[in-house]
Amino acid sequence: MCSDLRAICIELIKEANLNGCRKEIASKDCGLCIKTIERWEKNLIDLRNGPKTIPANKLSEFERKKIIKIATSEKYRDKSPWEIVPMLADSEGIFIGSESSFYRVLKKEKLLAHRGKK
Repeated sequence: MCSDLRAICIELIKEANLNGCRKEIASKDCGLCIKTIERWEKNLIDLRNGPKTIPANKLSEFERKKIIKIATSEKYRDKSPWEIVPMLADSEGIFIGSESSFYRVLKKEKLLAHRGKK
């Protein structure tokens, strides 16, 4: 949310408060938490910077490409990730990523639609 919209929300909540509405109720009507409004009143600019480090278990680009290659291969193209991961572990003894990692990569690449035979 940009600072202009934040300022408008704060003004609306202040106006409602002046007309007898409790600040907490007015902020809930705006779909916001009272703590958020209090933070915005101090500073309209979002000071959050996100994580400072890269997760140690983040998939590399090579692993992402390998997931895509395996999921689109002849053997696995009609299987879901919850079937692919155990099959890879049992038959080939390899682990590239978890089922949720497979789902996340396939979803990002728009390959998660119906995975049946064409």
